Amino acid sequence: LESRRFRRVGGTEEMDVSLSIITATNQHLEQLVKDGLFRADLYYRVSVAVHTMPTLREIRDDLPVLANHFREIFNREFRKEVDSIGPSAIDKLQQWDWPGNVRELRNVIERAMIFAKGSVLEAEDLPPLGGFDMAAVDANHVQKTAEMLGISRKNLWEKRKKYGLLEAE
Repeated sequence: LESRRFRRVGGTEEMDVSLSIITATNQHLEQLVKDGLFRADLYYRVSVAVHTMPTLREIRDDLPVLANHFREIFNREFRKEVDSIGPSAIDKLQQWDWPGNVRELRNVIERAMIFAKGSVLEAEDLPPLGGFDMAAVDANHVQKTAEMLGISRKNLWEKRKKYGLLEAE
């Protein structure tokens, strides 16, 4: 990194390269260096310009915008027409501390969109925050749910497996 030169694996010639490396972590690298768990030389190379992003719980005002962004993504992916997220759902979302940050919000909205029936996503459409109720997934309606989503039963099974919903069967 320092010399901006490298040799390909198995190669004999060094090549010049102009590059920037962008890294992201949810760990406190400086503390990890002090604890001997992260290489100091690498830390100093990747920490030239540090930008710390606030957690979702620190920027709750952005939560409705982010939730609606994910609603739009899953509207397209699931071929749905959920036009908005209702105030009751937004209130419920804003009460949670979001230990999983934006990834957790994305997953919550995705789960809600899979089973949403109306044009407005309401609080009752949201899975329980901090985990979800396995009993809420009724195995007798798998085919009907797949048809509503416009996806195959196998595709729905794969999504249920990905999110740990198969234990309900």
